[in-house]
Amino acid sequence: MNDTEHNLALLDELEEDRMVDNAMLVSLMTIVFLVVVMTAIARVNWSVPALTQGYEATAANIGMVWHQLNAAGLPNELRMIAENSTGAFERMLLGVTT
Repeated sequence: MNDTEHNLALLDELEEDRMVDNAMLVSLMTIVFLVVVMTAIARVNWSVPALTQGYEATAANIGMVWHQLNAAGLPNELRMIAENSTGAFERMLLGVTT
């Protein structure tokens, strides 16, 4: 084997190593990206606020939804503020939880 063949063999080996390194780097970056995305999703708060009194029935609070906690033994209520047919704002009962 002369020097040229030896150098070409070394270049082929280096290129194969570089391809493996690139594949490992892409895999690692994908894992890091997925961890970042999962962390961001986990921080999102999808809960409904639980209150004992609720919100004031005004135009500024229209569409507000809350879980109203009642005294022990009574069912809790899911309520929202909406506009009724007369144009007044009122607390509406959406559901009852036990």
